[in-house]
Amino acid sequence: MFIVKIALKIAANAAAVYIASLFVNGVSIQAGELNNAESLGILALIGFVLWFGNYIIRPLLKVLTFPLILVTFGLFNVVINMGILWAVDIILPQMEIAGFIPLAWTTAIVTLINSLLFFL
Repeated sequence: MFIVKIALKIAANAAAVYIASLFVNGVSIQAGELNNAESLGILALIGFVLWFGNYIIRPLLKVLTFPLILVTFGLFNVVINMGILWAVDIILPQMEIAGFIPLAWTTAIVTLINSLLFFL
């Protein structure tokens, strides 16, 4: 059951980034002239790296920045989410987020979709 949840979260992250690339100017997934299997592989890789960042790195960052989270009444969590998404952008050359505003919108979309998935 745990593996199914992981696969669902990876798929949701991949879908969220794909939706962001469709609706947010400045966000692109460079699949180029690849066939559908390779494009899905790239999306799965993006979803996996984003899941890994949220599952492993995010809790560590929340512990380290706990005072900032308290002072900002939890709003620093948005900065942590943006940082993880920006790190995924830096790590993977197939995904490109050009600028702060597209990063903020993409973070909002990914957070919204992950929040909706949490309630299911």
